Amino acid sequence: MARRVFFSFHYERDSWRANVVRKSWVTQNREDAGFWDASLWEEAKKKGDYAIKRMIDEGLNNTTVTAVLIGTETSSRPWVKYEIEGSFRRGNSFLGIYIHNIRDEKGKVDKRGANPLDHICTERGGKELSEIFPTYDWVSDNGYANFGSWVEKAAKAASRTDVRSYQISLVSSPRPQIRVIQAPVASHQPPMPRMRSSRMPSRPSYKPHRRGGIIIQPNGRVVRQRRGTVI
Repeated sequence: MARRVFFSFHYERDSWRANVVRKSWVTQNREDAGFWDASLWEEAKKKGDYAIKRMIDEGLNNTTVTAVLIGTETSSRPWVKYEIEGSFRRGNSFLGIYIHNIRDEKGKVDKRGANPLDHICTERGGKELSEIFPTYDWVSDNGYANFGSWVEKAAKAASRTDVRSYQISLVSSPRPQIRVIQAPVASHQPPMPRMRSSRMPSRPSYKPHRRGGIIIQPNGRVVRQRRGTVI
């Protein structure tokens, strides 16, 4: 059965290496998707996220397998995560391929990066996608000769585990976690009701009352005017 493969990879850093994998597939009379002319990609970026999502969604049409080409920074790329999510929701099967050992146009290899399929788990069953679908190294596992069989093996793994009935959740740890979402705090709190003061009303102020040679103070004390002593 002929399968149409979608290639997910870090466009800016791994285009050369990803094209090596793609050419090995299409030269054997097979169909591919997920590759765009550089001008189309740049034009979509100028139009914003909506244009990029639309381009990816259209590229996923009629595909059955998604090959995640893993380079040094692939797992941190937001559009790779979007492509994986979209692939899963449409029922595609997966395979991961490490491509860091493929030499670029300058003849250099790159550092091995994390597997993006390790960071996406099923909510039902709690399995990482890397536990369900296989991952290979393009150089050490002879991808040029074996890519076709890898695609078929990934498709069969999907049918055995019935992963299409799962839901997925992006998580940062090996297993999905419950996320506690706090209620938003209002920017303006309602005014607190004014409480009636429990303090006794203050006494009215009185001026000292003079009578003859003495002064009667407001507290009732009597002071001799001549000496100023309290009696």
